[in-house]
Order: sequence, then structure tokens, then C-alpha cells
Amino acid sequence: DPVVRTELGLSLDDKVVGFIGRLVQEKGVEELLKAMGQVIKEIPDAKLLVVGDTLASDRDLRTTERLQELIQRNNLEGVIKFTGFREDIPELLAIMDLFALPSHREGMPRSILEAMAAGKPVIATDIRGCREEVVDGETGYLVPVNDPGKLAEAIIKILSDKMLAKRMSEAGRQRAVEFFDERKVLEKQLGIYRKLIQQKRLSSHEMGSAPS
Repeated sequence: DPVVRTELGLSLDDKVVGFIGRLVQEKGVEELLKAMGQVIKEIPDAKLLVVGDTLASDRDLRTTERLQELIQRNNLEGVIKFTGFREDIPELLAIMDLFALPSHREGMPRSILEAMAAGKPVIATDIRGCREEVVDGETGYLVPVNDPGKLAEAIIKILSDKMLAKRMSEAGRQRAVEFFDERKVLEKQLGIYRKLIQQKRLSSHEMGSAPS
């Protein structure tokens, strides 16, 4: 969407790497900034869109300061775009060329599934949760934790190969649909179990209250 790009100071030619999450150390956003320092040497029109902020409950207030230091040290002014927390996630995903989540630890990150459902190749760290969602080399890439070099390599590969990006985009969308369907199936199964438990409780209660 040209309107969203203009609002964020991005041109139509910019190649956009997206990150959505809290700005804390364990989300790997520092490694992502370091990686971008290498990416722009190969792809000068690459930009990083950082969607999110630090929550009041986060005890990590140093990360934001370190990010600003990294930007100055690596001459990344104009390359990194911070949006803060946003409600228009689908519109922001739409302007991204790929989604990156280099976390140190995760559960089952919903942001990855949302990016895949939006048809975005995903680069994530090879950790539990992420590796259940991203198929390395098929829907994106899995890279080691805390490795800006490998992260940069993966970003450059996708941004410089349109056919690869398209293939990963389609495979990711398909996988997300299957994932969401699996969750629906799981919800149905849980619903059945809840009913059975409820029926068992009712019958136990009736037996307990029956006259002896």
C-alpha cells in the first residue's frame, strides 16, 4: 500500500524486512539491527520495519538504549523505522518483503503464523516453537540464536531472489492454513472432552444425591 509506505517514510522500491514484537533482548532485535548493517552493503535499498515497543511490565529498559547506540554506530539512520505499537498489523504485513523473528526463546509465536498467512517468507531462530512453524529452506530459513551473520545471509538470500521469495511465500501461506485448521480441530476435540467431563460430573453428582 503506497499510503502506508509514504506514512512510514518508505519508497515503493525499498525492500522491507519486518519485525513485530516487544523490544526486549530475548526477542533478538539487537541481532537484527546488526544483521541489517551487513544487509545494506549488499542491498542498499533494504529497510527494517520494527513494529512494537517495550511494555511497562518489561524489566528490560536497556535494550531500547542499545538499539539507538547500534543505529548510530552502524550508520543505520534512515534504515531502521520504528513504529511503536500498532493496530493495523495486516496493512503493515502487506508492505513487508519478509518477516524476521530472531528470538532467543518462544512458545508458539502467533506472529510467525500471521506472517505466513499473509504470504511472507519467514526467518526465525532454530528454537522450539519457531522450528515447529517454519520449514527451513521451504517456508523461510531457521538460523542459530544470536548470530547476526547467519541472519544477514538469510535476509540477503530472500531479498535478492524473487523466485525463491515467491516459492517460500506460497509454501508458507499453505502451511499457515494447515496450522490454523489443526488448531480448529484441536478446539473441537477439547470441546468434546469438556462435554464428556461435564457429563461425568453431572452423572457423579446425580449418583451422589440419589436416595440410598
